[in-house]
Amino acid sequence: GGSAAGGETAEGGKVEEWQAEGPHVGQRLLRRFEGHEDIGAVVRLYLPPGEAEDEPALWRIEHDDGDEEELEEYEVLEAMRRCGGRGGGGGDGGDGGGERLEDCEGEGEAPVLQNPYNPHAKASHH
Repeated sequence: GGSAAGGETAEGGKVEEWQAEGPHVGQRLLRRFEGHEDIGAVVRLYLPPGEAEDEPALWRIEHDDGDEEELEEYEVLEAMRRCGGRGGGGGDGGDGGGERLEDCEGEGEAPVLQNPYNPHAKASHH
């Protein structure tokens, strides 16, 4: 007799349906912790809001050191801004220091420099 593995244990409320795609998924973040360096993170999963008012949408992020955290949207947005995301009132003071955080630059943002029709390309007549 095989013990039927019925995975329908819905005790304790709704099943959390974390989704690998949704708003902000894949975004680079910068999380700030007291007495700690800022740490880069990336949004991995999105959980749509529940029916109840106290069940907001959540985002699960993974820090560069492997830790995970669940954030509400305002925290995700704040961390996105901190990561140098554009939008949000353009450089309002910030925290000085001016070091550019390379690991926050999204792929594909850089202007393409190779111009195939570059008139100044060195012609190879020697």
